[in-house]
Amino acid sequence: MVSRGELRSGIAAFLSETTVAALTARDRTGRLWISPLLGPPGLLQATSLTTLWINTTLRGADPLHGLPDGQAIGLIAIDFITRRRVLINDILTESP
Repeated sequence: MVSRGELRSGIAAFLSETTVAALTARDRTGRLWISPLLGPPGLLQATSLTTLWINTTLRGADPLHGLPDGQAIGLIAIDFITRRRVLINDILTESP
């Protein structure tokens, strides 16, 4: 089980190996969208117990490209072979 709001070591390890995830949020007009996040392992990295770094950007034509700081988002990371998944709901913050 996951403690609310914490990316413990098992979850952090799973996320660091993830190559497929989906980001969901509302665009500037309020419509809900889902955008794929694809990449090599390291695409997602837990940098602390409460911070997940997304090491990719969405294409310019993606409806979720350029989301503002403070936007509510959902993210699901999936391993299709093992059928493991992690769902995260939180607030988007810009990197320092």
